[in-house]
Amino acid sequence: MCIGPIVACDAMRPSVSLHVTTKDLRHASRILRSATALISGGVVGRVVVTGLARGESAEIERPGRGVAFVRMPSIFRRLPRFLLSQAIKEVERTVRVCTVARRLRPAVVTARSAWDLPASWLAARSVGAALVYEPHELESGRNGMTWIRSRIVRAIERVFGSRAGACVAVGNCIAEHYSAQLRIPCFTVFNVPAGRLAASVPGLRHRAGISHSDRVLVYVGALVEGRGLADMAEAVRVSSTRWRLVVMGPGPLADALARGPGGRCTVIDPVSASEVVGAIADADLSAVLIEPICESYRLCMPNKLFESLSAGVPVIASDLPELGDFVREHGVGMLVAPGSGARAIADALDSVTDEQLARWREAIPRALGRASPEVGAATLMCAYRTAMERRRS
Repeated sequence: MCIGPIVACDAMRPSVSLHVTTKDLRHASRILRSATALISGGVVGRVVVTGLARGESAEIERPGRGVAFVRMPSIFRRLPRFLLSQAIKEVERTVRVCTVARRLRPAVVTARSAWDLPASWLAARSVGAALVYEPHELESGRNGMTWIRSRIVRAIERVFGSRAGACVAVGNCIAEHYSAQLRIPCFTVFNVPAGRLAASVPGLRHRAGISHSDRVLVYVGALVEGRGLADMAEAVRVSSTRWRLVVMGPGPLADALARGPGGRCTVIDPVSASEVVGAIADADLSAVLIEPICESYRLCMPNKLFESLSAGVPVIASDLPELGDFVREHGVGMLVAPGSGARAIADALDSVTDEQLARWREAIPRALGRASPEVGAATLMCAYRTAMERRRS
């Protein structure tokens, strides 16, 4: 199927940023924030994002002014997930991406993951555009990454990522890793929500049926291993104070958490990305208890940290290299040693006083002043301008 008619109207604009991802763009809040910052800052006039179609026909969505999400189908989508069939799908996707690039003539092409780098580099080279690498995390150290896949990712990054004009990482530690590995300018843009948005759903206490006499510990995000969920549930069960745990998100651990003993853990349905900040604002403390089960987790600066702070909720977090330093420096919560277990978490929760909670809340605006959407947007614009200047030189 020809993708040309879908993007023909966008091709009329001279300044375009083309973003390439393997996602289907249902959960693309970070990409949308990047696109909005680039357009608002005058770096480009339009942003087109190519993703994967969920059906058999191409789809187009315009989630923001000057932004278009183009979901491209694959004629090979029904092939089994074997190595050869995956290679065939990738060749087809690369051809489609390059076709879009030739029609749009973008000034810059962005790879959103290591797997997007080959297609992005070829598309950028075919039209003389700059290339930016914007991974969501440390790609070679992701959770569940096998040794061979990790080696493949590193090889892709060495070959194609090193040819990018700039890299944008989600934390300083990951930016330092890519700076040393790729030898290109690297910038840090924390994944901070665009602002505190009112939720169109009731607060946590109402949804979970929790009285104001109880304290609420909230976890928001995927209900998967490596997030300290089992220890959280056990900690509130054995805590001597009136803590209740509310977890909001999808994942395979939902049923186990809902069936947990003690009746102090409640699982509620997730809300849209734009509603998260408002939906968790009546919690007392937010859990960011990441377990360093992979290198990407160990070096993380997770979304849930900044969602919690944007909601005005202090955190109990794992004392990991960058996460721990941020919480400690800004005084926005308490830290526990990674993997210290439910008893240590329970003791930490039992030690929390109303005065501490108030002090942590008062520190949040100062922390967000250092890690605000405005600061992130300015850094992002600098990264893209650097890549474009390096391409011209």
